[in-house]
Amino acid sequence: MQSLNASPWDALNEYIYPDRSLERFKELRHSWVFIGHTHYSMDRIAGAARVINPGSLGQPRDGNWPRFAVVDLAGGNVDFKEVRFDSKIFMRQVRQRAPADEYLCKVIERIS
Repeated sequence: MQSLNASPWDALNEYIYPDRSLERFKELRHSWVFIGHTHYSMDRIAGAARVINPGSLGQPRDGNWPRFAVVDLAGGNVDFKEVRFDSKIFMRQVRQRAPADEYLCKVIERIS
């Protein structure tokens, strides 16, 4: 198993999105590869590797509610869990605590 931030080839700058080819992952000798950095959840197979991105609890960018993944390595199961909340109340709280953080507000507005 290997756990990375963005990709096995560039842990900081290469983004692996769910709609992109995973051809290079077929070269890896790992059963599980966990990536992140995109804030998009993903569960795909590439050769012998199962490529998982658990999503994002803080800044989901795929139009879904905040998500995380529960992974059972022995059983081979991946279960994505959503965290639902009242986004209007949350937005008010963010604006009160960080009124200058417009980027964060834009991200929160994307949450369903």
